[in-house]
Amino acid sequence: MFKRRAPRHFGQRLRESVLPRGGWIRAVTYIFHRLRRLPDPPHRIARGVASGVFISFTPLFGLHFVLTTTINWAIGGNFVASVIGNWFGNPVTLPLIAYSSVWLGQWLMHVHHKIDLHALMQITTDMSTELWRNCFAIFTSATMRWDAFREFTKDYFLPYLLGGVILGLVFSIASHYLTVRAVEAYRRLRLRRMRERADRRLRMQARNAAAGSDRPDGLA
Repeated sequence: MFKRRAPRHFGQRLRESVLPRGGWIRAVTYIFHRLRRLPDPPHRIARGVASGVFISFTPLFGLHFVLTTTINWAIGGNFVASVIGNWFGNPVTLPLIAYSSVWLGQWLMHVHHKIDLHALMQITTDMSTELWRNCFAIFTSATMRWDAFREFTKDYFLPYLLGGVILGLVFSIASHYLTVRAVEAYRRLRLRRMRERADRRLRMQARNAAAGSDRPDGLA
């Protein structure tokens, strides 16, 4: 019933994840409308958003959903809001998140190997390939190697984790505050508009009743 008539192929889904069909402004506006209409108290919605934003700053790729769900459950947040908050680490913002997190972590840990975004992406690819080969090496005579993994852990992973946790806390606190204020403001505005519509209906009914009472008897 709710499926597309023409399902999107993988290339279309990948392209729209980087460049939404209606543009990023429309995508962000749609997410904001979905967020503010959630039927939970503002503080629960804000906790969900905060948990998603926090995890999006960590280098624990592949575990983001599990970790977001766990943290969200522990702090009593809204699940849908946590998924929306996790979208903060999207294909557009992720390079900036990675660069700033690694830079901050390296600065705090006094790592002399300065960050290079291209090198970061390359070593991440090498590490993924190495881990994949090691999985097959368990069942073959091939030698398991961890060179890329050790390099990533030493120069990038630990700084990324440290910097990401710090920046994640800052942005999650800010997102919690902004979400509470935005949802409360929206609900106050919505309640005021509902009252205004109800008042207009009452005034209209009163005018109709007054007009009906002024008509001569027997006239429709």
